[in-house]
Order: sequence, then structure tokens, then C-alpha cells
Amino acid sequence: MFTLRVLWQPICHSQDESFDELTCAYGTGAGRTCLALQYCQNNLEKFKSPRSGNLRIGFKSKRKKICEVLSTDNIEMEKTQMNREEALALVREFVKSESLVRHMLSVETSMRFYAEKYGEDVELWGLLGLLHDFDWEIHPTLEEHPQKGSAILRERGVSEEIIQDILSHADHTGVPRDTVRRKALAACDEVTGLITAVALVRPSRSLHDLEASSVKKKWKDKAFAAGTDRSEMEHAARELGVEIWEHVGNVIQAMRRIAPELDLVGNIQK
Repeated sequence: MFTLRVLWQPICHSQDESFDELTCAYGTGAGRTCLALQYCQNNLEKFKSPRSGNLRIGFKSKRKKICEVLSTDNIEMEKTQMNREEALALVREFVKSESLVRHMLSVETSMRFYAEKYGEDVELWGLLGLLHDFDWEIHPTLEEHPQKGSAILRERGVSEEIIQDILSHADHTGVPRDTVRRKALAACDEVTGLITAVALVRPSRSLHDLEASSVKKKWKDKAFAAGTDRSEMEHAARELGVEIWEHVGNVIQAMRRIAPELDLVGNIQK
């Protein structure tokens, strides 16, 4: 196996721009390098990044000629993922409503909870939850959200994996929820709003004494938090494979972890 190491120019947006350097970690044949460079240039859109950074492209085959393995199916791409600090800065750049920021923080912590529960990548799942509604203020319609936001995320170097996951949380995009991570995002999204609404009408205004049973009582009152879709919450939890009230309890537990950030400590002394 050999690896191509591509050093980007500071901004690489168009087919006209070239790479600073391309080397082979295994084998340095001129023909191999030229073929690889030609492939990268022809597929620049797949690799473009507005930030300086490295992109490593690993080819699965050790013995076949390079021209036989230069196809999307045979390429593994590794790219440095946006970290949480960068993701939160992006959210703050586009979102001025603190309630919307808190919503995304709530979904983030819930996604982290389920990543831990299922033995998955906690940082990746959390990043997905944090970014999923970052463009709602600037694209507040189904015609725009989250489709137009995906273009911004690509420009900022967010992986296509995360972008497709974000698109999946909106039914109208047609992106299937065919992974546990996507199902978890759908299940955690709307229910965090209902949990927050219930906490805020309680005397304590706190998550620390809130239980799923309290949410269940309000669930039956269709006039309460009327904008939330109970049937969608039930469906999403069922798709995730978790009973709805177990799921509500899990999300409450997750949100308690960041109660101060959500301004939901209330008058409970911890």
C-alpha cells in the first residue's frame, strides 16, 4: 500500500488551482505520481478545503497498477475533522438566538450520550449534534434548510460524512437515515425542545429534578408545546430501537450534564 500526501495551498477552490506538493510515501515512480496527480486534479471538488491542511489518500491495492485502482470505490480518504471549538465558533457566527444555541448544545450532549452507550465515536457524534441546525436563522425555510447550509459547511472543511448526516435529519432532503448515528440525531432533535419546555414551567426550572414521568404528563396536553410533533418523536425513538420514555429519560440525563450551559440549573442546589 502507498499513500499520497497532498499539501494544499491556503485556499483551493477551483480546477485552475494546483497542489503545492505531491509525494508517495511508498514508491516514487514518476509515472505513478503523474497518474495520481492527474486523478486528484480531475476530482478536486472531492478534496477541496478552504483551510490549510493535509489530505491523505490511501489506495487499497498493494500489487495492482495505479490506473486500476484510481476509482472512488477503491479510495479511502482521511481528513482532519473540525474540532468542537471550531464547530462552536461556527455556530456562534451564524446563530444569534441563545435559545437556538442551547438547542444545539442539547442535541450535542444527547448525541454524546448515545455514542457512549453504543461504543461509537463521541466527538464525531457530538459534532453532528452541535452543527445540525447552525444555518436555521439564515435559512429558516424547508426550501433552504439544511440544504444551503451544507455548502457553507463544505467551504469550512466539514467532512462530507457529517454533511450527509445533517441532511438526513430533514425528511424533505431524501437522505436516508440508514445508520445508527443518523437515527440518533433524528431521535434527539425534537425531544430536547419538549424537555426544555417542561423544565421551564416547573417551579424549580431545573433539569435536576425533572423525570420522564413529568414529561409524560405534559405529553398528553396537546396544547402544551403545540409546535412539537409527538408522533415524530415516537417514530424516531422507535427507529433508534429505544422505547420512547426510556429515550426521554436518557436525553434528560444527558442534558443534566450541561445544565448550567442550558440555563436549566434553576433553584436546585447541586
